[in-house]
Amino acid sequence: MSAPWDGDALADVLDSDVKEVLRAVQGTGVEEIRLSWGSVRIALQREVPATGADAAPLDGAATMLGLDADPGPRRTEVRSHMVGPFHRSREPDGPILVAEGEHVEAGRALGVIETLGMGTEVEAPASGRLERVLVEDGQAVEYGQLLAVIVEE
Repeated sequence: MSAPWDGDALADVLDSDVKEVLRAVQGTGVEEIRLSWGSVRIALQREVPATGADAAPLDGAATMLGLDADPGPRRTEVRSHMVGPFHRSREPDGPILVAEGEHVEAGRALGVIETLGMGTEVEAPASGRLERVLVEDGQAVEYGQLLAVIVEE
């Protein structure tokens, strides 16, 4: 059985269409994009630095929320990767996955976002102490919304 895309066709898509999509999102806040052409799927994710000028929004949010915004320990934002209700536990009325002030390892589930009846875990992007959860259990969240802050230890 032959592949639906030959090498030349795939090269054409990568050379023209993907470049056009990348130009369209350049300079925007888009951090991740998934493209599909038939059976070919491409996922691109931009690494967003958490220091320098990009750290300013977190410092502003930290000040507004009454968190210490000095340049002390490094803070890592935990942002929503999808749209849907955010839950702090895996099951209704179940125990919360992580309490504020608790130490977390990178990759540990902090909560779950429900979409189309399926829960997808929100994982800690870094190890540290969960300083603050910024959304309520069951609250609808948007893509890219700030959900929590981890202070690296």
